[in-house]
Formats: sequence, structure tokens, C-alpha cells
Amino acid sequence: MKKLMTILLALTLIFLSLGSAFAADKEAKLVSIDDVITKDGKNANIKESIKAITDSRGNIYFPSHKNGTINKITVEEGTQNGNINLIKNGDIEYNSLNFKEKNKEVKLFLEITQEETYIEKKAKIGNTFPQNVKLIDFKGRNASPLNIENYTVSLAAPKGYELLNVVEFDPEKKYRIFEKDGETFGSYVFGKIKSGDEIKFSINVYDKNKNFNYIVWLLAIVISTLFMIKNKDLLQKAKEEKLKKISLKN
Repeated sequence: MKKLMTILLALTLIFLSLGSAFAADKEAKLVSIDDVITKDGKNANIKESIKAITDSRGNIYFPSHKNGTINKITVEEGTQNGNINLIKNGDIEYNSLNFKEKNKEVKLFLEITQEETYIEKKAKIGNTFPQNVKLIDFKGRNASPLNIENYTVSLAAPKGYELLNVVEFDPEKKYRIFEKDGETFGSYVFGKIKSGDEIKFSINVYDKNKNFNYIVWLLAIVISTLFMIKNKDLLQKAKEEKLKKISLKN
């Protein structure tokens, strides 16, 4: 009986220690991620703001972007301890970063290049719209072990294009269109993104300048021609008056 009690006590202590370790791993939290995406050729420049809470070992975990390269990291709150590590488990990849602060809120800012983001596709829209409307997709996945409590994405229309609309969004939530630094963005607050969930955000863009400039140029020619025809006599008289003044001076 005494041996049985000893074994039960030992098992209890083991389970308690395992439970504590598991709880420690779960203490990390992704409070928010905000991605601002602009075009660089076919690639994308992603400016990513992350607010997180470290676990008891000072770690945070956050998604990696497929075909993405982190060019720069700026820690706004917290003390970075080492470099970002890419954790791979089969086809699952995510980032980890350690801080000296334990169970504390940290903030960081990443500059990322992602390949082949701005691939223009023909938009699936009605015949009432212009034929040169293009669709641009941004896709991602929260492969990290943590939920993102609040995720926001802002995707810029390529320069020279007008943003026609944001597509494939929850109609109960409002998207936002805004301008910053001469670029037009479509923005959407996804809210909570669970671990393992896919992310997709799409915009329709319209090459307005090409058609608009052509129409303005054509109208300018038509108006100028009509003006000259209508005022032919006046222009001739003005020419004659000018010649008369020159002859009088001589």
C-alpha cells in the first residue's frame, strides 16, 4: 500500500510538472498583426506590425510569409534576445523570436519581401464594367501555434491603377479604402485568425489612366477642330488685322 501511494504521488507530481510546462507554452499570445502591402514589380513589400505577449521563456511565435524574406526587424518594445528562427514541421513553417522579457507585451516591426504577390488576373465581373479590370490576390496562412487575436491587412493598388473595389469579404464587416503616400489601399479587419486558418484578401484594380488619357486627348482634338471650323471667319479676320498692322508700321 505504501509503495502504491508513493507511485501515485510520483505520477501526480509528473502530471503537474507536465501541466505547468504545457501552460507555460500556451502563455504566449499574438495580440495583433497589421500587414501593409505595396507593389515592387511582381513582388510585394510587406510592412508588418506585431504586438505580442511572451511566454515564461520569453518566446513569441508568429506566421511566416510563403516565399517571403525578412529584410529588417525593428523592436519597438522589449529587448530582442537572438535572431528570428524559422521553425519547420513538415509543410508547416512559422517564426519564433526570443526576448529577455518574460510574460510581457512586446512590439516589433518587420520589413518583408514576398515573391510573386502582384500577379494580375482577369477579374470576374459583369459586362457593365470596363474590360481591363484586374484581380490581385494576397494569400497567407496562420501556421503558427497561436491564434492571432486581431488581424488587419491593407493591400495597395499598383501605381497607375485605380482601386475599383474589395472582393470576397464578410458583408457584415466594412472594408476601408484610403490613400497614403500617393497610393490607394483596400483595407480589411479580419479580427481573430485561428491557428491553421487560411487568409485571403483580394482587390479589383482598373487601369483608368490609359483610357482616361486617351479619351481626353481625343476630346481635345475634336473640340479644337470644331472651334477652328466654327470660328474660321474670326480667325481669318484676326490674321488680316495682324498683317494690316505690320504693313502700317513699315
